[in-house]
Amino acid sequence: MNLSERAISWLRAQERVPAITDQGRIIAAIQQAGAPVFEPVLQFQEEYGGLVLYAGRVPLAFGIVHLTTRTFWKPETVAVYFEEGIWYFECCNTQYPMEFCIDQNGHYLEDYDPIATSFDKYIEWMAMSDELYSAGWRAIDDWFATSPELAERFIREHSLRRIPEASDEYSGWWLGDEEGLKKKGSWWCYLRKAITC
Repeated sequence: MNLSERAISWLRAQERVPAITDQGRIIAAIQQAGAPVFEPVLQFQEEYGGLVLYAGRVPLAFGIVHLTTRTFWKPETVAVYFEEGIWYFECCNTQYPMEFCIDQNGHYLEDYDPIATSFDKYIEWMAMSDELYSAGWRAIDDWFATSPELAERFIREHSLRRIPEASDEYSGWWLGDEEGLKKKGSWWCYLRKAITC
């Protein structure tokens, strides 16, 4: 997937730390963990290893293998598990109390909740969030769970348009002139554009 200009610009502004991007070292760490090697997992490490985002003030250093560690992992090791026929690779070096994974197909998950079909799509989602926040859009309620039918009804009733480059089957953005809706995994949130005087 090619990133949009919005996502490329947002990504350039994010912090990076040194990362292991040599494919031989990545493969060796995966094999040492007893897992098969998957191309989407290699691509994730090569493209996003060392990317640092934040949950509040807690750094989230993305990648499946790291030069240093903030967790119980040893440097240059991979944490992996196999469940229901799918391999999952922990993909964030952090002390934040949450689990971040990339599965063998490149899907991105947070606490076992699928967030995006790829980390590229997650980057698009984050870039859209940043752009809308900068333009005065604000959440008007806490995150909530709802049925797809109720969400679709709200989208229709408010004539919201989907933002395709920042949306997929797991997460997305729907905007109108002054109202909107965002979805991240299983959770939804109403949005409203702030009125400026």
